[in-house]
Amino acid sequence: MIAHIDKKTGKEQAVLEHLEETARLAEIIGSELHIGHLAYLTALLHDLGKWRKRFEDYLRAAVSGKKGAYRGSVNHSSAGAVYIYRRYYKGERIERLTAQLISMAIFSHHGLIDCVAPDGKPVFIERTENIQDIDYEEVLFNLGKSTISESYLDKLFIASVEEVKQFQNKIEELSDRIVSVVPEGREKIKRKAVLITYFHSVLERTLLSVLIDADRLNTAKFCNGRAENVFEKDKRDSWEKVTCNLEDYLKKFHGTDKISLLRTRIAEDCRLFAKKQEGIYRLSVPTGGAKTLSSFIR
Repeated sequence: MIAHIDKKTGKEQAVLEHLEETARLAEIIGSELHIGHLAYLTALLHDLGKWRKRFEDYLRAAVSGKKGAYRGSVNHSSAGAVYIYRRYYKGERIERLTAQLISMAIFSHHGLIDCVAPDGKPVFIERTENIQDIDYEEVLFNLGKSTISESYLDKLFIASVEEVKQFQNKIEELSDRIVSVVPEGREKIKRKAVLITYFHSVLERTLLSVLIDADRLNTAKFCNGRAENVFEKDKRDSWEKVTCNLEDYLKKFHGTDKISLLRTRIAEDCRLFAKKQEGIYRLSVPTGGAKTLSSFIR
């Protein structure tokens, strides 16, 4: 079964090759954030839905330009998420949370979905229960014939749970510090719960970003010959280059009109503030004040 076809050369990339290479890249990126195993497992199963004849037929038709073979006409982003949810959404709360994080990232790697629709419809749950038109049994059969064993996936999931557990411990501690100024009572409990939920969403979007970066990089490598040497262990040189590029870009805004002068003042204030102790700070600047760029200054 194939994952991609290079239109220029006709070269084909096998599904297993794409899954393993994307997982390796995701692990490299995720390790910087202490979610290497979580990212690896997510990427390893993200395109599980391509492991079937219907997808291969669609891909060949699309490359050859046949009518009706339009992008997204064959759902390949559900099978991996369904597999994770069905196999691992059980046990303790942290295990269920881990399964949800992985499933949601896989569901969304070709377009974000809401867990719950505005009208209250449980979109996420319905997608985990619906295996219509995804040839789920065929996908499982091909997975079973591959070198990716169930025991290997189980070990990866256990390691992923441990990473999520460490993250949970950190956000519990951080949330306690944030709500420490709130008097004891129901309001304090409510605010902490909201914070925990928010931090879970941050982890989810981070995991999705890691997956998308790894997926697109591997695809670009195969189809466009892009190099993978974008991950440098020593990032000091890279940071210096980025800083210089930012400084050069900011010079373009050094005009004499009122808004340019205000933007320059905000940028200089950020430069001075960067000398303070590391921490979490708030930059309150109206829209158009160049706060995004200014916040990068050090």
